[in-house]
Formats: sequence, C-alpha cells, structure tokens
Amino acid sequence: MILTGFLAGQLVLDPRHPPRVPTIGSDHLTMPLLHVWCPGRMNGAASALIAVLGTLLGSTITYLFQRRSAERTEGFTRQQQLRTERMGVYSDFAGAVTEHRRSQYDRWHRKNEDPDSTATSEARLESYRLKGLAQHELFRVQLIASSPTVVAAAQLAFDATSTLHDASGKAQLRAAGDEAKAVLERFITLASNDVQ
Repeated sequence: MILTGFLAGQLVLDPRHPPRVPTIGSDHLTMPLLHVWCPGRMNGAASALIAVLGTLLGSTITYLFQRRSAERTEGFTRQQQLRTERMGVYSDFAGAVTEHRRSQYDRWHRKNEDPDSTATSEARLESYRLKGLAQHELFRVQLIASSPTVVAAAQLAFDATSTLHDASGKAQLRAAGDEAKAVLERFITLASNDVQ
C-alpha cells in the first residue's frame, strides 16, 4: 500500500497498489505500520486541554466569588451582632440611670422628711445599690461604644444623676432632675446613631 496523500483528515491510497491483507498461515505480516499525523487528533488534544483549563479557571473563579460572599456575609453577621449588643447595653444603661435617678429622688425626700428614720437609711442604701448597677452599665458602655462622644455622654448622665440627693431644696432638686433627664436623652440620641 502506498500513501499518495492526505486530504481533509483522510488517507488517500494509490489504487494501483492495493493494501496487502495477511492470510492465515503466513509466517509474518508484511503490512507496514503507518504512523500518520492527523490534525483531527491534535484538535481533540487541544480541545481536551482547553476544557481542563476552562474547568480549572471556572473552579478558581467560583471559589473566589464564594469566599468573597462568605466574608461579606460574615462581616454583616458580625455587624448585626455588635449592633444588637450595643442596643442591649445602651438600653440597660438608660434603664439603670433612670432607676438610679428615681432612687435619688426617694433618698432626698426621705432625708427631708426625717433624716434619722429607718426609711431614710433604707432609701440611702437602695440609692447606693442602684448607683452600683448604673456604674456597672456605664462600664459596659465604655467597653462597647464605638465613639468617645457616646462614652462622654454616658459619663455625664451618670454624674448628673449621682448628685441629685445633694440638692438644697425642691426647686434645685427639680432643676437638677430635669438636667439629669436631658443629659440622659442626649446620650440616648447619640447612642441611637451608634446602632444604625
């Protein structure tokens, strides 16, 4: 068999020389092995290589997008958790200062009614207890607040409330109480901006 050419990916054989077919019982095969380059085979290898590279590139890009998405989700979750914690701490502080202010009023009234009574002593002890709770909540605010302005407003609210029992008369008590309430409302305004 004589190879006369190659046309469109097919072998072209010379018809004057038909291929030899081995017969049964022959000692050896006289048909030569032909190794012919075939562009179709190369295209297949190139296609397979491109497919593998495309799959690897696609997997890498998918991984990067999923990682970025997971980081974004994790960041959002962390922010939401911090926001929730801040809301809890700020509202606990406002509640503790409000209770401390109420106890300061009670302490002042009991002291002015009868300074040596058991009710005055109990009111003083209750105001100390509530002052301790308010101070504990102030520490929590100091730990979690993102702004020094929020911490300063919390400190002012605590200080304004803690001195109410020192008022010399009802008018001064009322004015100091109104000031303590206004300072606490300023804290609440600043804190609400910190949790949005």
